[in-house]
Amino acid sequence: MYDKAFFSFTLIFFQAERQDKISRTEKTLEGLQSLPGTLRNLQSDIEDKNARLQKLKATINSAKYDSRLADFAKKARELEDERERLNSELQGLSLQADSRARLELKRGEVKSKTMEIQTT
Repeated sequence: MYDKAFFSFTLIFFQAERQDKISRTEKTLEGLQSLPGTLRNLQSDIEDKNARLQKLKATINSAKYDSRLADFAKKARELEDERERLNSELQGLSLQADSRARLELKRGEVKSKTMEIQTT
């Protein structure tokens, strides 16, 4: 009887263990069966995002941001050159005005001395 009880216990133990393995394998299999659907969804998302990316690139190209930016940079350089030219002209005119002011002072001094000489 001892052998029969031991055999029954061992049989039940192995059956339970086998059933547990079967359950785990079935769960793994169920998880694997959902992978193709998940993969299709991910591929669809990638295709949608690639399409959006291409559309955005086309929009950027059609807006000609690069050429507009180059035009703005060119205009900025032209304005900077104009500013430098005007500053140089201002400096020259300032020197000329200073020279004229000194000349007027000297003329005034000469006129004053001439008048002084004539009165003496």
